[in-house]
Amino acid sequence: MYFGNNYVNSSCFFNVIYSSNILIFNTIQNLKNKFGS
Repeated sequence: MYFGNNYVNSSCFFNVIYSSNILIFNTIQNLKNKFGS
């Protein structure tokens, strides 16, 4: 049970990091497009 709980928590944590990385990447891409790189 403890191991299962731990797995769920770490996958949640990974999803948060993954999502924020995509958000940052998209923002950078948008800025690049705006300033015509």
